[in-house]
Amino acid sequence: MSAFSSFFAFFARIFLAVLFVVFDVDLAFLLPWAMTRGALTLTAMVAMTVFLLLMLMMLGYFWRKGALECR
Repeated sequence: MSAFSSFFAFFARIFLAVLFVVFDVDLAFLLPWAMTRGALTLTAMVAMTVFLLLMLMMLGYFWRKGALECR
C-alpha cells in the first residue's frame, strides 16, 4: 500500500465523518421545529422548507457521487 492510497483512505474516512456531523446538525435544527410546528409563522415554515430542500439536495449530490459508500 503506497503512501498516497493510505492518505486517500484516511481522507475518505474524515470526509464521511464530516458528512455525519453536517447531517447531525441538521437534525439538531429540525427537532425544535418539529416540536413547535403548530405555532410557527409562514416565514419560519418557508425558511425551514428551504433548509430541508438544501439538505436533501446535498444528500442526493453525495449519494450520486458515491461519497456515502464505505470502501
